[in-house]
Amino acid sequence: MVRTRVTHAVIVALVLSLLLAPGAQAEVRPPTDAGEHPGASLGAPPQSPRLIVELTSPPLAAVFQTNVAAAAVNGRLDTDAAAAQAYISQLQAEQSAFVSALQTVLPSATVSTYRNETGASVAATYQILFNGLSIEPGTDLAAARAQLARLPGVKAVYPDKAYVTQLYTSTALINAPVVWENAAIGGRENAGAGVKVASMDGGVHKDAPMMNGEGYTYPPGYGPNGLGLTDNNNGKIIVSRVYFRDWDPPAPGDENPWPGDNGTSHGTHTASTAAGEIVTATYSGFDVGVISGVAPKAYVMSYRVFYASVNGNESFYTTEGLAALEDIVKDGADVVNNSWGEGPISEGGLFDPLDTALINATKAGIFVSMSTGNSGPGLGTSDHPSHDYINVAASTTSGTLASGRISVPGEPTLEDVAFAASAFGAPLPIATVVEYSFVPSAAVDPTNGLGCNPWPAGAFAGKAALIERGVCEFGVKVLNAEQAGAEFVIVYNHAQGGDDLIVMGAGAVGDQATISSVFIGRTDGLAFVNFYNTNGAEAAIVQINTIAFQLGSEPDRIISFSSRGPGVGHTLKPDIAAPGVNILAQGYMPGVSGEARHLGFGQVSGTSMAAPHVAGAAALLRQIHPDWSPAHIKSALMSTAKFMDIYLADGVTPAQPLDMGAGRLDLTRAADPGVILTPPSLSYGQVPTGTQKSLSFWVTSVADAAETYNLSTLYTGDSFTQTTALPGFSVNPISITLAPGESQLITVTFDSAASAGLGDNQGYIILDGETYDAHLPAWARVMHATQLADVLIIDNDFSDLLQPYDYLWYYTNTLDQLGYTYEIWNTDDFVPNSVTFPDATTLAAYRAVLYFTGDHYQPNGTFTVPTPPTQLDQDRLVEYLNGGGALIAMGQDLSSVLDAAEFDAPVGSRNFLYVYRLGANWVQDSVSNEATPNQYIVPTMAAPALFGDVVVDLTQPRKYEAAGQLLGADEVPPVTTDTTGSFSIRYDVDQNELDFTVTVQPTATTPITVIGAHIHVGAEGVNGPIVRDLAVSAALTLPVFVSDSLTFSGVVTPSLDAAEVAQMLAGGLYINVHTTANPGGEIRGQIEPGPVPNQPYVDEIDNVFHDGSQDPRPDATTSESNLGSTLILRYAGPYNRFDGAVAVAHRDQPSLERTGTDYSGRSIYASFGLEGMNNNFNPTLGFTPTTRAELLGKMLDWTWSEPAGAVISDTTAPNASLLTTFTASLAPNGQPAG
Repeated sequence: MVRTRVTHAVIVALVLSLLLAPGAQAEVRPPTDAGEHPGASLGAPPQSPRLIVELTSPPLAAVFQTNVAAAAVNGRLDTDAAAAQAYISQLQAEQSAFVSALQTVLPSATVSTYRNETGASVAATYQILFNGLSIEPGTDLAAARAQLARLPGVKAVYPDKAYVTQLYTSTALINAPVVWENAAIGGRENAGAGVKVASMDGGVHKDAPMMNGEGYTYPPGYGPNGLGLTDNNNGKIIVSRVYFRDWDPPAPGDENPWPGDNGTSHGTHTASTAAGEIVTATYSGFDVGVISGVAPKAYVMSYRVFYASVNGNESFYTTEGLAALEDIVKDGADVVNNSWGEGPISEGGLFDPLDTALINATKAGIFVSMSTGNSGPGLGTSDHPSHDYINVAASTTSGTLASGRISVPGEPTLEDVAFAASAFGAPLPIATVVEYSFVPSAAVDPTNGLGCNPWPAGAFAGKAALIERGVCEFGVKVLNAEQAGAEFVIVYNHAQGGDDLIVMGAGAVGDQATISSVFIGRTDGLAFVNFYNTNGAEAAIVQINTIAFQLGSEPDRIISFSSRGPGVGHTLKPDIAAPGVNILAQGYMPGVSGEARHLGFGQVSGTSMAAPHVAGAAALLRQIHPDWSPAHIKSALMSTAKFMDIYLADGVTPAQPLDMGAGRLDLTRAADPGVILTPPSLSYGQVPTGTQKSLSFWVTSVADAAETYNLSTLYTGDSFTQTTALPGFSVNPISITLAPGESQLITVTFDSAASAGLGDNQGYIILDGETYDAHLPAWARVMHATQLADVLIIDNDFSDLLQPYDYLWYYTNTLDQLGYTYEIWNTDDFVPNSVTFPDATTLAAYRAVLYFTGDHYQPNGTFTVPTPPTQLDQDRLVEYLNGGGALIAMGQDLSSVLDAAEFDAPVGSRNFLYVYRLGANWVQDSVSNEATPNQYIVPTMAAPALFGDVVVDLTQPRKYEAAGQLLGADEVPPVTTDTTGSFSIRYDVDQNELDFTVTVQPTATTPITVIGAHIHVGAEGVNGPIVRDLAVSAALTLPVFVSDSLTFSGVVTPSLDAAEVAQMLAGGLYINVHTTANPGGEIRGQIEPGPVPNQPYVDEIDNVFHDGSQDPRPDATTSESNLGSTLILRYAGPYNRFDGAVAVAHRDQPSLERTGTDYSGRSIYASFGLEGMNNNFNPTLGFTPTTRAELLGKMLDWTWSEPAGAVISDTTAPNASLLTTFTASLAPNGQPAG
């Protein structure tokens, strides 16, 4: 079949030399950097025993969107209106009927409850934004999910997912003061007055200065003391509610709506950024001056979903999230800030229950601001992909406060070095100076310079440890140093981070540390190392001064961690950017512990900090324009954002729509934008090359006078000073004149043939008027019009660099047998680049991607240069899957290569590709106790019927090796000679390929002339005839004079026949080298092959997470949310921890009621490789096992199959009630999908 090898430039010898030796800071399985954004959940969530059931009738918000006059006030849904209450009653009746039906199939099932702020249990039923219930089945979740889906009136059943959390110069940067002075606002002291901003987060603290309620009165309808637990309400805070899981209650001291000793400052910080009062702040002894939130006089409504539970869990789940969103609507919020997400890569969409609720919240009239996530800079990493709400990226600000400064006394170049404090360990004492001797970690152990492994006890006794950032979590570094005697830790940035300062998060283990630690830039860190190396340990003294100072920063850079678009479903995300780096607001106060952390001021980074800037801005616009809908506000913010002179983190590359959407939030013109654009961005998605696609948007004038706009396109990707028209995009009409209130439809056509070519085409549509101007971002991804091949093979077995075996043949040969076309991508060709995999555009040009890792086991970070797969490589596979791709991943150490070999990994440490896209939880490194398997791999009970007859045999050796000396003494008869030699052979059973290397080494005083080298038949001590000529196989020209040494190698040609192979494996062949002095044989060695252990590291995997210490039901009948995958193959051996699963299939299946999916990718992951499979008759088994072609064919069929539509059968005639019954099922198109 077609074989095209995709290659890159040959790697230079220098790169190879770097790769072949592990770096001084290498570790076999390094965890990724984590915890840099303090809001991140640090531990594994407890297992939720619940399922979310959606019923078929639409919720209230969806029904009344088109009839708001029946139940709305100022464009916001009024849930107390008679018509609304009547519809809610109708949905409650439907839910009651469902519960009755539920009891017949799952008698032990109950409707789940949560505890509210009064301690009462509330039934988790929903009618406003989502029509459904949270159910505790009381039995196996997977089985219950299937039974629930078959009940009448059920639209879909979802797992109960976990969600995690993702200023003083920032308000000036976004030009909030311009809006504060708007006549409708009347100054900063009135900005946001009357507008209600909801915080769905970790709770807001009434005693925090930026939440001061002095001078406030409660709005009408909120009673004398607000809603919820009124102890936390003070006039500024008007609602205080909580959502505690019955089975995972809060830790002692955290039972209130406000964060306590163990709670997070995340909610207080984000709420104060959006709507914090005007205060005079100090930070670590530095007088900051007057600061405030964007809308300082807005009301705050607190909905605490994040809390520190008794199990150390700080996530919230779908059950509580839906309840909080419904309360936000019922309580009358105008704006809600949501600085959280499901995980590191794009999620959400129409068939996601929480995203459905967010969409319906906007339909109910609430402006919803979402953080885009902290998983950049790879494409396709943006969370929250839907169009209705606004999705916010993070940019830098013009001011950063350093927590203090450190110095080496008497060294001018190391004075007043800025640092950032840590979010864990002992707090630094405020406004003091402390002194330590310091030691670079590499000086203690050059192989552990990154501090990811323990040091010997006492290695840092009484000293400060200086450690480089990278590979493992900050908490790991600090804890390892403390356990080695360190009293203080200084972490300096890695090369990628440069001189940026960040607040170090704890990660999984940092909370165990009891010493203080700080973070400094890379230049300074290397200078400290150099000082130590130059001046010695005696002079290595460091002073830490903890009085903060203004460090400054370069504004308008899209920070690297900010997630990028597109979102799931090929949507243009993010929508906008806002300041999110080192934001100073209420909470995260350094130098204190417990509840006091929430009452001071701190600065943290993340898109969590960017989203509340937009929420606050929306509150200002709602104050000025109370009749504007969420869509109006979104358009005004986006169309007036600053999009010129915004760069990526490097300060050189212009930021584009997939980085920042419409640009960085700028309120200069947002209150008077001139026009409203509907929609405010154009997302063309995937466009095949050679085709055209047109999208339209409405332009509606909100100006006071007529205005003429000239329309054009703009591309800034090369430079902000030399811009061009956006290739391929054309606008019609090119000029419009709008009277006040008038609208006109604009059509923008994208012609892929005239575009910039394959891949992402992005830029702006410009509306240029005399008084007003506006813009909207546009994006299209040009795809290959036809498939490049059926399959792209990604070869990541590392055989060109370190691993001895090249396994590519097993995959190409198998595809040849199946008759599929393929191309090959060898990742080794792209080392040491930070990206070694094809982009998503290229990947999508194949029906499937077949990714294998062979014997490769070392993750990126093991060596001093990047090695595949890098995080950006993994992001590309995820983006490919999010776009509907089909991935088959195989390899006995694939989990290790992905750095995912951790059982029940905490949420913050989970590898997204491995866990959430392949659907696997790593259980153990070897199902066969690190030996060749001696049992067979068979289908699981849950396996699709397609795999029902699979029997995989890994018990037989697939390779043999031999090595030995070549000696005259072994000749028959023995030969006296000074010449010696050696040989090695490798025999591949399936390819029937014998590789050899022979070295001949005479003495300098007695050179030889080689006249022949052969493989002969003959046992030890017996001469025999020639079998193969090695000189011919090695293309060695004879005779050859040898005075030093001679090495030759090759593949034995022609291949050995079956009888010869049997003789070789029995030790019946030998190698003989012939010379002019001894033509019958100078030196000889017997070939005695031994089997190479076959697939000894096949991982056991699972599709659920287990953690008995956090199991809400100790009878183990439930587990944390099933990953949505199906275990399809298992190893039937004695060392299994659970079921011995070794293969898992993952796809989101539509149903008759739920006609779509929120994730369209398909994958199969096998923790073994085709190279380990025996294709031949096995006498022990008694029959021929499943062949490589049969197994791979089934895998491809499963990933490629599609439901072809509903199949109706068993139709009955109408009965007396005219009722007809029938059976309906979704039939697959082609092979069964399971």
